[in-house]
Amino acid sequence: MLHYAESTIGRKTETCLAATDVDKNGKTIWTKYQNIDMYSYDDFNELGAAFEKAHPNKWKTIKLDKGVIKLIDAHALIDFAREWFKQKDNHQ
Repeated sequence: MLHYAESTIGRKTETCLAATDVDKNGKTIWTKYQNIDMYSYDDFNELGAAFEKAHPNKWKTIKLDKGVIKLIDAHALIDFAREWFKQKDNHQ
């Protein structure tokens, strides 16, 4: 959801060169392509904490078997993320 929010506001992305194998008629061919550098996005946890604080009624924690998950209102998170990214990026 956060990558979707970024993509809808034209947030600057860092790219890196990556490679993968593609099978063509039984032969493996290595292909290079540009990929989004996920390591440059270290602000998702900060955004999540800000969202939870600003919108406590838009998410909840639920126990699932031996773990815990968070159910989050997707529309609220995406709208919040768009504004949060814009504000953060304008202050850098």
